[in-house]
Amino acid sequence: MDQVYVPSSADFSRGFYTDFDGTLKVYDLNQTHPVDSTKPAGSIVSNIEDLAKWAAFFNKRGVLPNGTTLVSSTQFNKILKPYISTYAKLVGKETFQSLGLGWNLESFRGKVNVGKSGGLPGYVSQIDLFPNDDLAIIVLSNGESQLPLTFTSTRRHSVVSPREI
Repeated sequence: MDQVYVPSSADFSRGFYTDFDGTLKVYDLNQTHPVDSTKPAGSIVSNIEDLAKWAAFFNKRGVLPNGTTLVSSTQFNKILKPYISTYAKLVGKETFQSLGLGWNLESFRGKVNVGKSGGLPGYVSQIDLFPNDDLAIIVLSNGESQLPLTFTSTRRHSVVSPREI
């Protein structure tokens, strides 16, 4: 890698936290984007537009909109392969939860859900992909509450299995 992007304060949203007295405070830039070993764990500087393009690429299993294949189906299937089972039971249909290559894999109301949550000081994110349905739910937050995870769970229920009217 020849170039490293170091964001300036004008390039992205600031991370917030709630102090012990309940006051909302903003993190300093050096607290939310440390240059150390946390970079591989989650220091991706992105936005919803870029993540939407990435999710579409993922749901098309490594194929660009113009039809160019960047990731072979053999390699892509390794991403979706369950390597460690974390939960399994039979309830009408087979239900599963497992870990893939960096992803949580599970069945959600009979559909394959590939998801990942993460965060750094001042930021929380959740991505849920449904590659067999070409659906993605992406929530980004510049706060440390669990609201993005709750919101994503609610959206999964309403989008994947909407109530009949």
